[in-house]
Amino acid sequence: GCFAGASAMGKIPEVEKFFTGGNGSSVYYDRGNQSFSTSQIPSFVPGTNLGNLTRSIVVKTTGNVTVDGNISYNNGSMESAGEIPQLVIIANNITIVSNVTNVDAWLIAKNDLATCDVNSSNGSFVNTCRNGLRINGPVMASRTIMRRTTFNTSDPKQAAETVNLRGDAYIWANQLARSAGKWQTVYTTELPPRY
Repeated sequence: GCFAGASAMGKIPEVEKFFTGGNGSSVYYDRGNQSFSTSQIPSFVPGTNLGNLTRSIVVKTTGNVTVDGNISYNNGSMESAGEIPQLVIIANNITIVSNVTNVDAWLIAKNDLATCDVNSSNGSFVNTCRNGLRINGPVMASRTIMRRTTFNTSDPKQAAETVNLRGDAYIWANQLARSAGKWQTVYTTELPPRY
């Protein structure tokens, strides 16, 4: 339909219902109502290096998530769509710390997604949130609070915050949907032949 404004679009869809288990090649973790920071992910997903992520991980919580370090996907060669790394973070609120400059992840917040961890009411966010931020992946939130204030004198057209929806997210999501949408035989029953 035609939307006259953002308020006419309604609530964000419940994407987390699609991620209910280890679909395809992704590793799934439901953290319940726990709040955590992304630097803690390697503690409950052993062998994970968020500076060079080589596998797909879905982390879901009804608590809050703080992105407290850069997250980067491995850019090495791959042989199939199932080898594409992706990190999906689903939380009540997501906050990105001011020193973070790159987030390769899906960020899905039921409420707020804040791109800097400083409250604007104290007036110090202009200097604290001056690092540029690039998010490579889908972003979905009821409210997005864009607080980065960087200004590059050599390139004044450069944005303080860039949200880049790359093709790898589409390819990975397509592969995931195909693997989750298979028809499987649940049981069989042999019947006597009819004469």
